[in-house]
Amino acid sequence: MTILANVIFYNFLFFLGRGFLNLPDLILKRKNNSLKKIFGLPQSTFYVFFGLIFIGNIAFLLNFFIGLGSLLPKILIFIILLINFFNKIEIKDRLVLLISNIIIPSILSISAYNIGFHYDAGYYHLNFQNWIINNKIVFGLSNIAPPLGLASVNDYISSIFWLENNFILLHFIQLASIAAFYSFLLQLFISQEKNIYKVVAINILIFSILDNFGFGGGRNGFIYIQGIGKPDIIFSIIFFVSFLLSINLINKKKISLEEFIYLNWLILFCFQIKVFGALLVIPYISLIYKKRKSLLKKIKSSKTFYFQILIGLLWSLKSFILSGCLVFPVKETCIQNVRWFSNNFFEKFYIETKVFNKAFFVGDKIDSWFSDWIEVVENKNILFNFLISYLVIVLINFLISNNKNICKKNSLYIALFALFSIFILIVSSPLPRFLIPVFMIVISSINTDYEDTENKVRSSIITYSKFIFIFFTLVSTFLLVRLDSHLAFINSPQENITIESMEIKYINNDHWGVGPENGDRCWINIKCTNWEGINPKIYNYFGYKYIELND
Repeated sequence: MTILANVIFYNFLFFLGRGFLNLPDLILKRKNNSLKKIFGLPQSTFYVFFGLIFIGNIAFLLNFFIGLGSLLPKILIFIILLINFFNKIEIKDRLVLLISNIIIPSILSISAYNIGFHYDAGYYHLNFQNWIINNKIVFGLSNIAPPLGLASVNDYISSIFWLENNFILLHFIQLASIAAFYSFLLQLFISQEKNIYKVVAINILIFSILDNFGFGGGRNGFIYIQGIGKPDIIFSIIFFVSFLLSINLINKKKISLEEFIYLNWLILFCFQIKVFGALLVIPYISLIYKKRKSLLKKIKSSKTFYFQILIGLLWSLKSFILSGCLVFPVKETCIQNVRWFSNNFFEKFYIETKVFNKAFFVGDKIDSWFSDWIEVVENKNILFNFLISYLVIVLINFLISNNKNICKKNSLYIALFALFSIFILIVSSPLPRFLIPVFMIVISSINTDYEDTENKVRSSIITYSKFIFIFFTLVSTFLLVRLDSHLAFINSPQENITIESMEIKYINNDHWGVGPENGDRCWINIKCTNWEGINPKIYNYFGYKYIELND
């Protein structure tokens, strides 16, 4: 039953994304061609991603006016789904559709048989979701607990899929993103005409297989199935896909307005998931500069582009309302004289977060920092395994490629971007789960020459292309699910999995609300704070809650 539920959920997002992307054609009464290609890939490759983009953005926009427990978000989602009936569904490759929409989601759903919450779900994600389900946007919500100011778009998506006290659909959100990523790799290899993208897909697939071997039992920096409630893997996937598509457009002779709009949505969505997504502005600016003549003409005639800018501005407004910062937790964007912003409270959170994440502080010695970082067993194992995987993939490319110079100009560009991203992470949050998209970008830079793309890979690698690649994609998917999850599935395959929030005991705080009796996770109690000594004032103005701290 759980497997069927996940397959249905994946296809729900698939058709929701299709409806969202077909909406402009319906409004403008244009004929839609569902077999058209975007970035050299079938449009259907991106349906699940855009299903998530639609839910996240409609939820965050509605939360300015209503709590998300309302029926309105569900009604709007249903309306977008109905758009699918106005356009005939055309299927070019039934085998790939079967694998992408049925088989891969089925395999991934086995992970639900032995999955738990990520620590941060109970720490703040679920609590924030409960706030926005029951309230319109709250001014100064971060004064209850600073992490509530982070407000990822994944929290807005997740808030739509609460089933009373069953959070299984929150896990399905992550699984849908992973399944869509494998579908992306499949289409990158099968549908892209340029061999270089086939090379990228092969290298990433090899990287995923090697993830199962090495120090500490494996893990080399490839994506993994994360505990429920955390969006790091979704972010890694969107970041990697957005970067690769940016490079695709930079090196393309002609780009369509539609491709540019798709890329804008993906980059915006990535930033909405995590602030680190702002680094994608680097390849984005390169694209704008290189294609400025043709793009400026297209942009001027596009209402969608200006709507995307409006969404970005409203996202910053959301952050400002919650925390007093236009981009939380970037200190330079905080408005000091806003009544609901507390600089001392912010500084405490900022420092504690950097210390917890073992970030580098300016003025420290880099060798001392690295010694502390590498002492963490997980960090050491993943770094060593990544380096070994990188060398193995370089060797494989050297052996199978006619071109023995595998370090080209574009490879250097990608590597420089990866190095800059690593530097930003080192001074902010260099945890392995945040390095995943960078690791994948580095792997994608191997044997990359976007200027001369033909006949760089021997024909033998392409001849068997489809079935060999499909086989190893399914192997990679199977291995991504933990062994204990497979065993749990074998023991009770018919079990209908439910994931419930932990029930804990609370104690009264000195000034406001309650706190957890043990630990620091509030779970879904919006009257709980896990930060000691705060004394918030809560007002109501015109139906909106307003929270500021007493001195």
